[in-house]
Amino acid sequence: MSHTMKKILYANHRLSPLTKPHLSALRTLGYIVEYFDYYSPNIQSRVIGLLQNTNLLRDKSQNIKRMMNQALVAKVKKIRPDYVIVNKGLEIENQSIFKIKQMGVVTVNWFPDFWEFLPWMKQHGGAYDYFFDPDLLVVQELKKKRINAYYLPYATNPDASLIAQPKKYNLVFVGQWTKRREELFSHVRDLGLAIWGYKDWQDSSLRQYYHGFLPRLEDVFDVFRAAKIVLNVVTGEKELPIKAANLRVFEVCGVGSFLLNWYCPPINNFFVDGKEIVNFRTKRELREKILYYLNHEKERENIARKGWRRVIKGHTFEKRFQTMFSIIDQKINEENK
Repeated sequence: MSHTMKKILYANHRLSPLTKPHLSALRTLGYIVEYFDYYSPNIQSRVIGLLQNTNLLRDKSQNIKRMMNQALVAKVKKIRPDYVIVNKGLEIENQSIFKIKQMGVVTVNWFPDFWEFLPWMKQHGGAYDYFFDPDLLVVQELKKKRINAYYLPYATNPDASLIAQPKKYNLVFVGQWTKRREELFSHVRDLGLAIWGYKDWQDSSLRQYYHGFLPRLEDVFDVFRAAKIVLNVVTGEKELPIKAANLRVFEVCGVGSFLLNWYCPPINNFFVDGKEIVNFRTKRELREKILYYLNHEKERENIARKGWRRVIKGHTFEKRFQTMFSIIDQKINEENK
């Protein structure tokens, strides 16, 4: 059977910024794709779960979790996909994955987070046939536990062409509050800083620069396109080791915006510093580079354009899924020899 005729059940929740891009990429590659929202099983599954679970009132959350897992297994049994690809899936139980594997379905988890979820990954990653993560250190640790783990970086579905949009913001950041981010951004608050994200920013020293929450990914991208400089600082705090390029790197470059990025390896494996993106390592360097690029528009826009071209060439979700299935095919071929 060719890849273009194979069926995938993709499991993720509807609020994830990865759901639509992943579904689009898989369908563009020619796969038959069905979707399972593990935050919202279908009504029939809910009713069945209510009838079957006598402890619902005693432990509502556990019963909702059980209902979701029942709905997932039932959907796999009904549509008989070749692959089940889960994105994160913290509420999906190992037993559900084992049941799916018993049906002859290849199970995959592309986990989109880093070191802080390592205990969960060690406990659940081994249930899957293949486990992918964008952090090199995480993959290294999982392999020590004999989990079939592979490194697969983030990507994006980039704009097919550059969209001209007036630059009405000097300096923007979109993301959740962390102590590291607040400390860094406090040193450039006077340079036209604008922040969007969860409401934790309202309790920070930067509350006056907070513009609210952007519910749609399209809204996030519009803010990026309207910014002269987009800041990126990987989440997590100093005690959590991270060796990954986060999703925001690819999203910003994918819409043709200029990225000023807090240096975190292995970013240089993806973009050339000073030519496709610009990195900073200290508070002083952050401020100096903001001032420089605000005053050098032509150079700034040239770097942004080259970053966009780099994403088009090598960092799309289509290419990442091609890599994923190449790894899976190679492993299956080795086992069949």
